[in-house]
Amino acid sequence: MMHALSAAGDTALLAPVSLALLIYLAALRRWEEARAFAVSLALGLAATLAAKLLFKACGGTISAFDISSPSGHASFSAVVYGSLAAMVAARRPAWLALTLACAAALLVAGIGVSRAALDVHSWPEVVLGWLIGAAAVTVFVALRRRSDRPALSPVPMAIGLAAAIFIVDGRHISAEHQIGRIARKLSASLDICTASHVSAALPRGDARR
Repeated sequence: MMHALSAAGDTALLAPVSLALLIYLAALRRWEEARAFAVSLALGLAATLAAKLLFKACGGTISAFDISSPSGHASFSAVVYGSLAAMVAARRPAWLALTLACAAALLVAGIGVSRAALDVHSWPEVVLGWLIGAAAVTVFVALRRRSDRPALSPVPMAIGLAAAIFIVDGRHISAEHQIGRIARKLSASLDICTASHVSAALPRGDARR
């Protein structure tokens, strides 16, 4: 169960889903939503990467909360599933919009819980990932308010997501090792923090994402 939930937040699934969603929105000429999603996604991913680099390079000196790599699964899933829920819920009855929002929140919560349960991330790392994702979704909702387009049909969304899950088949993608290498180089070349703290910021290996 935990592995299945974790897979629902993996880059191997969410990257193609995000790309497919952007193409789908463009095909429907829903330019405002496409731009809003692209901006919020870019902000969420950039903030997650920046936080990972910062904590990996200097976690030993700046973190008192057991954080060395904020959960990318938590942040990425919050942006994607939160934005999807917002687009499907738009202009629908309040009870249905609330139901969709709660469903997305429960899924994102489950993904974060799975990362802690599998001992890939600490709870503070999961919470920080959630906060980054929530901020990005807030940006999406704010930008999308300019659009007067009706809600997206949930049927194509569900079919596309199911197809992506089937094609990906539990594959895992992690850039954690590469991020760690970049963090070490930044720490050494820019003297952001002492090199002795860099190794302390990498306790859990390449499984993190």
